[in-house]
Amino acid sequence: METGAGIEAGPAPRTRDRAPLWIGVVALAGVVAFGAFLLRVAPPEAPDVGEGARVLPVPLEIPDFSLTDHRGQPFDRARLEGAWSLLFFGYTYCPDVCPGTLQRLAPVQDALAATSPAVQVVFVSVDPERDTTERLAEYVGFFHDDLLGASGEPREVERLTRAVGAFHQKAEGGEELAYLVDHSSSLFLVDPNARLHAVLRDPHETEYYRSLLRRVIAAERSSG
Repeated sequence: METGAGIEAGPAPRTRDRAPLWIGVVALAGVVAFGAFLLRVAPPEAPDVGEGARVLPVPLEIPDFSLTDHRGQPFDRARLEGAWSLLFFGYTYCPDVCPGTLQRLAPVQDALAATSPAVQVVFVSVDPERDTTERLAEYVGFFHDDLLGASGEPREVERLTRAVGAFHQKAEGGEELAYLVDHSSSLFLVDPNARLHAVLRDPHETEYYRSLLRRVIAAERSSG
């Protein structure tokens, strides 16, 4: 085509496509927003309370369960509310781990009794077939006057052990009523809201263990 001056017109100037630029800006903004969201919803870092205890970043709710204590009274989730509880899972026929742990816990209970807040210690039997209420009463009384014993139907025991992550399994071999039960040696600390708060190792030194429990509890109170 020619103009009136007889000069051929050149092609129209091209404009730059700005779509990729805007897409990049929007994508970057999305990444930043998502990162901020993760920072808000990420669980807090668990406090370091020292060797022998692992505090959960977020306490775990314990569901309803129904057991019976060694006095014949109901022992359920409500019995874990309003006070700190230290749970140990075992059985009265245990030849070594259970009596050793409960014996070492006795002076810890004495030390805890003189301080606040109170901590109740509960021995939960994972062998309800043999551990009757009467046997539990005799067994826990041998270690400490304030030690609670509890057991119940297998499905109710399982409900509690699953909630805190306590392993237990009847060992292979043995006779019908003469068998061993493999089980966790850890202790499980439950807060006054009936939530699993920390997992602790077997106590070996009274003062250190008492101090460890206090640090765990103090860490929870300061974070709350």
